[in-house]
Amino acid sequence: MLLPYNYVMMQNPAYAADFEELARVCAERQVAFQTIKGITLGPWNEKERTHGTWYEPLSDPDDIRTAVSWVLGRPGVFLNTVGDLSLLPMVFDAAASGAPRPSDATMDALVRRREMAPLFV
Repeated sequence: MLLPYNYVMMQNPAYAADFEELARVCAERQVAFQTIKGITLGPWNEKERTHGTWYEPLSDPDDIRTAVSWVLGRPGVFLNTVGDLSLLPMVFDAAASGAPRPSDATMDALVRRREMAPLFV
């Protein structure tokens, strides 16, 4: 199974409930659970596109490490990498760091500081 998973998306109660139900079914059926859009900052909207992704990604290494650690902190999922080669080394470094999953307070601070927005409404 392949679907978006990031902190901002999981703050939407309907999306989170659907995600959790799908995760339960996948676990029951022993289906792999792949996640995408783990380092999404938000839609580009009118901003200049600085990366080769259809959404605006996080680009600061510390922000990427925080977002990747949050995704990988969930047992039973793995993260597909970003589609921009300039960001790929930072995602690999973040995944290899083995950092613990950040707290909700840490993630809330990142969302506020970077003005993160849901990619899908």
